[in-house]
Amino acid sequence: MGTRTRRECAALLAGLVLAAGCSGGGDGSDDGGAGGAGRGAGGAPGPATAPIPAIAELTPLSVSRDGRARIVDDAGREVLLRGANLNALGDYHQDDPDLAPTQPPTADDWDQMAANGFSVVRLVVSWSALEPERGEIDGDYVDRIRTAVDEAAARGIYTVIDFHQDAYGKFVATPDGTTCPDGTEPAIGWDGAPEWATLTDGESTCRPPGYREGAPAVQAAFRNFYANADGIRDAYVATVGRVAAEFADEPAVAGYDQWRQHCGEPHTVGNPGSVADERVVQLNFIDCPGDRDGGPNEDVLAIVGRAYPRAAPGELTELRSDAATGSLVVAGTTGTAEATVPAGEGDRGELVVWVRGIDDPTVTVTGLAEPTVTPVDGGAYVTALPTGGPYRLELGQHSATGA
Repeated sequence: MGTRTRRECAALLAGLVLAAGCSGGGDGSDDGGAGGAGRGAGGAPGPATAPIPAIAELTPLSVSRDGRARIVDDAGREVLLRGANLNALGDYHQDDPDLAPTQPPTADDWDQMAANGFSVVRLVVSWSALEPERGEIDGDYVDRIRTAVDEAAARGIYTVIDFHQDAYGKFVATPDGTTCPDGTEPAIGWDGAPEWATLTDGESTCRPPGYREGAPAVQAAFRNFYANADGIRDAYVATVGRVAAEFADEPAVAGYDQWRQHCGEPHTVGNPGSVADERVVQLNFIDCPGDRDGGPNEDVLAIVGRAYPRAAPGELTELRSDAATGSLVVAGTTGTAEATVPAGEGDRGELVVWVRGIDDPTVTVTGLAEPTVTPVDGGAYVTALPTGGPYRLELGQHSATGA
């Protein structure tokens, strides 16, 4: 076992960090994890000055069930996807006309995502914006999705298109002036289905305190959807199919997430007439009111952006990453004693490892050729070709702050 590194100082990548937003407060919890739309997502230097190299090339992904089920690229490498929500395209209920629920991502948001080593973004999209009128797809909204996919891909980031919903949709809000029965409270609207597909059977929109899905109107809307009342479930499936067809030949789209945040976003507001906390905490801090940039949440980014293998030849057998020290252990096997780079594939069968906050890590390898360290905004990529059979890469301890 030896310690071998080779720096290619001329090869600089475009970098990126997390476009997280002002969500996460209020009364419900979003099942999407950290993320959201926002500006000023930080934790790394500003935009890079050179395009992303081939080590971050996006190729078609698939699921391999040969042994342990895993995501693989077209070179057969196991791929780990790491990133966060981006809710900038979500069509959310707006309780306060002076507070927009979302803000569009900036080039700096995208650049900073890369500077934290992100390889995927979960792009929130809304059925209500895709098909506001039954049978009519909004082409401008599809173009906005395409722009987001392209912006991510230009920085080496895959997109999972998430057909998102919370409490069924925007059109379940309790109307102004409604007096709710004892033990219930007025409900704020959320995101998801268009108005024409929100069939509530006239049920009350008042909800048990803090339970957004508990309103009878929300439960009726879900029942009617799953019962395919008036063909609304079929309509939803057709809309999803049309979006999937639009991106069928786009390798940067890793998949789709089915139904499963700023000062004016419903997660932040929580109740009709309420206001957000002075500071909303997710991947970025947003100071309210006014959606003022509070800077990056370094405690979260230190974990989300820690060292990891972006693509690993064969199958991973061990993975340990310490956000506090920056140390990393990656082990795997190509399943053969011979080198397994496909003919004509060049370096596309290599191990690709992201390292945050340092551009000259100490790298120790066995079963791998001499590693290359490529400095990029926010850290570095370490790449090495397997020589056949088991392999192992270790990074020594270092400061991994990304500062």
